[in-house]
Amino acid sequence: ETLHALSIERARCLVMATSSDIVNLEAALNARSLNPDLRIVLRLFDPDFADRVERAFDIHISRSVAALAAPAFVAAALGRRVIAPLQAGPRLLLLAQAEVESGSWAEGESLAALEERFEGRVVLVSSEGYQHWRPSGEDVPVAGQKLVVVATRAGLDRLLERTEAGGAYSEKARSAGVR
Repeated sequence: ETLHALSIERARCLVMATSSDIVNLEAALNARSLNPDLRIVLRLFDPDFADRVERAFDIHISRSVAALAAPAFVAAALGRRVIAPLQAGPRLLLLAQAEVESGSWAEGESLAALEERFEGRVVLVSSEGYQHWRPSGEDVPVAGQKLVVVATRAGLDRLLERTEAGGAYSEKARSAGVR
């Protein structure tokens, strides 16, 4: 009766976000029987249940609250350098920022050499009054520039080692041939 009162037959989309997975699924399946073309978004707490629902009922947008919240918790735990977590299938990538410090390994190296070592991608190089989106691999960062990158957690760690002065990849280590 509620679905009919909401004119579900003419609706384009239904969002079910109550606190009960069973209520959400039951309402979605009833709505689908009244409107087979209806797009459905479900809030489901259990990620395994969400996967099974997607496969079994051809509901392609079901989300586990825990799975949606996890990247935000990861970003908060990793600190201020992380701008946002990016879910790429089963992998979590980080959109993060690093500053090229004077005397660091990254100062004067090409972005291609830097990207090879941290296994990520520099998407923006910026400094006061300057922004270069999608820079070329041949571009060379200088001290004071900020790099916005997409990387794994391990890749971000390697990038930070190479952009910070005084670390294992500082000017001193670089002159000694450390790569």
